Amino acid sequence: MELKIWHIAINNQQQGPFGMDELLQKGLTQDTLVWKAGMPSWVKAKDVAELVGTFKPAEPVKPMSYVEAESPKASGNNNFLTAGLILLVIVVIVIAVVFGVYFVQKEKELEQARYRAEQDRREQFTDGRDGKTYRKVKIGSQVWMAENLNYDANGSKCYDNNPENCRKYGRLYNWETAMKACPGGWHLPSDAEWTTLTNYVGGADVAGSKLKAKSGWNDNGNGTDDYGFSALPGGRGYSDGSFIYVESYGYWWSASKNNASIAYYRYMDYYNSLVSRYNINKTHLLSVRCLQD
Repeated sequence: MELKIWHIAINNQQQGPFGMDELLQKGLTQDTLVWKAGMPSWVKAKDVAELVGTFKPAEPVKPMSYVEAESPKASGNNNFLTAGLILLVIVVIVIAVVFGVYFVQKEKELEQARYRAEQDRREQFTDGRDGKTYRKVKIGSQVWMAENLNYDANGSKCYDNNPENCRKYGRLYNWETAMKACPGGWHLPSDAEWTTLTNYVGGADVAGSKLKAKSGWNDNGNGTDDYGFSALPGGRGYSDGSFIYVESYGYWWSASKNNASIAYYRYMDYYNSLVSRYNINKTHLLSVRCLQD
């Protein structure tokens, strides 16, 4: 029968006595502290001749460069790579979203441009007499030309006899010519029809600021052009061939006459918001805005 004479210290706790086989089962190593009766003190198993060759060899300690340096470094590299991949995926997603929003917006803008172009086409008409195209605009129940008439009729002239002024402001007409100058389906508006227009946009006291174009008037006397009427200051002419007030005043005939030699007209100027109503000799040369029948 095996003698149980050996005591061992595991985790600072004395255990035993054990026989030799039990020591091995307990995982005896060369550094395990052992003691038996007759020994003056506890010693490591490797220092006891009877035990040398019986204990399990201690597992070799991994080099510090591997345990404390290489493993954390490898782990750190893995973490870095993982974070990098996540960041790359996020960047790709963000770029895709940004470009998606951009292209959707551009497509929307193109569609709006096509729509505006189609609307512009529908809001134009061509004078079959000379092929000139004019913009038109609906204001309330009325449909007006959105620019001055530029039909070269006898009794009409360009301001200062300069064709460039006709392209910009339209032609200037005496009243008799103005009465028959509008193309088919259009007519020179009556005094009452001018009043319908100014009443619709807020009254004669403010109509000028709302009907004048956004540019082209002296001293920044431009309007807001709220309704697309785009009134410009084409000035006026006299029967003697002189002209006056271009870029400062705009004058437009009405079809209503005061008497045999005088007719009513409307005018706007650069320094206030009015649409004013006066009468003048029919021989004067004023602009024409046609109204759809």
